[in-house]
Amino acid sequence: MHAKDPGSEQIAQKLSSAQRLQVSLVGVNDFDPVRGKLWLQKEMFLLWKSLPELKAHLSYDPALMGPLSESVDWDLSQLESIGLVEEGPGGLMLSLDGKGVYSVIPSIMDPKFLDLASRVKTLLNDLSKDELLAFIYFRYPETASESRELEALIPRRADLAIRLVQRRKVGLEGGARVAGMTVQDFTKVLKSRSISLLSE
Repeated sequence: MHAKDPGSEQIAQKLSSAQRLQVSLVGVNDFDPVRGKLWLQKEMFLLWKSLPELKAHLSYDPALMGPLSESVDWDLSQLESIGLVEEGPGGLMLSLDGKGVYSVIPSIMDPKFLDLASRVKTLLNDLSKDELLAFIYFRYPETASESRELEALIPRRADLAIRLVQRRKVGLEGGARVAGMTVQDFTKVLKSRSISLLSE
């Protein structure tokens, strides 16, 4: 990891807590890039849902691609403008300076934030676009009211739910919610396809 230096510590201290969390999200899990802005928005959305501390810094509203925070977009533009985050072939990644700032964040941020960022990134970052949107839209339907993608996903929601179960992204109840079925009916579908059942 990039060596700590006073400059990195100074920059990290000047960032807002939401910006530090965004840097952490891009940096956790061995600097695996966040796949794109859509994934960043949805990963930050799950963090926002889980961390009351973020409510003062971020807000989310339904938009064309589901839940959107203009603050997340603005924070990303700021992090890019000061050279901490850059967009590469694999998605959003930390620059060398960004890695330096990331290296000092654990000393000024509650460890639970970093742990949750790692778990959320592991959960969502390797999903396809349709899997990602199905996971968010059908688990948090209030966020999809303005979506331009929802209509195309509805006929495929059961198949997408099955893929999420197979990939260990949701358990039985979560899969049923995505599929729009009762747990009993979804269980029958899984059994008919010889798919093992998972608990939440």
